[in-house]
Amino acid sequence: MGIDWSGAQSYTGDPVQIALTDDMESNAEIIPPPEGERRWTRTSAAAAIYGLYEELRRTGQRAVVGMDFSFGFPFVDKGRYFPGDQTPLPDASALWAHIENISHHQKDYYAGAFYRNEPYARYFLQQPNRKGTDYSPRLRLTETRCRQQFNLHPCSVFSLIGANTVGIGSLAGMRWLQALTVERQQEEIDFRIWPFEEVRSYERLVFVEIYPRLCRRLFGDPVSPPEMPSHQRDALFAAHGVKLICQRPNCWELPGVPEEVLRTEGWIFGVTGDGRSSI
Repeated sequence: MGIDWSGAQSYTGDPVQIALTDDMESNAEIIPPPEGERRWTRTSAAAAIYGLYEELRRTGQRAVVGMDFSFGFPFVDKGRYFPGDQTPLPDASALWAHIENISHHQKDYYAGAFYRNEPYARYFLQQPNRKGTDYSPRLRLTETRCRQQFNLHPCSVFSLIGANTVGIGSLAGMRWLQALTVERQQEEIDFRIWPFEEVRSYERLVFVEIYPRLCRRLFGDPVSPPEMPSHQRDALFAAHGVKLICQRPNCWELPGVPEEVLRTEGWIFGVTGDGRSSI
């Protein structure tokens, strides 16, 4: 499954899209929103994941879900996510919980309360051309490796402006990852979030961070009408790419990547750990 994810507070158009494929299909297909709904939201997409899990448990199948947002912030370059912040956030799970704690009152996993207000607003580049005093376009190690290996240019999660921004959607996604973690603690759903958690051979459901442009670079454009909206195309890239990456030997292994990176920053599925291009 590939999910193209939006961070917007108010939706225009169809910014959240879901695509699905399996080992028997050559291409992915777009999944329509729930009956009676005009579009997917982050909340309804989360409900679809729970529905998928129940189907997997019933049928004995397994699934990998590729999410189009950053699972973490840069950490290792400065030794912390937000230099100068006094709140200790030692790893990604603490980061997700902290973002949720600040933004929990906002609907549909929106996290504006985190990035719009101090002390965290000063770390972001925001609209309209609002540059925080401590803003820097920092990159995670996986984003640097992606640039080196594939000549792609993933944006800094601290940048919240522009057509290719990932920051707002990533913050919303981190709230959603925290909600998943809470569900697991209540034994509602079992899953792994890679690479923060080891993927075991019997795992029913695995979540990975996906970069649709990387999927397109690696595997080409899955069959889709040229007039298809960009969000739908990205969901197709994500689902198709996740399936093909999973067919690689040792796709879950990242040799040479420090444990601290895997614990704090996460990794883009399909970017190799040894610095060599996989094209």
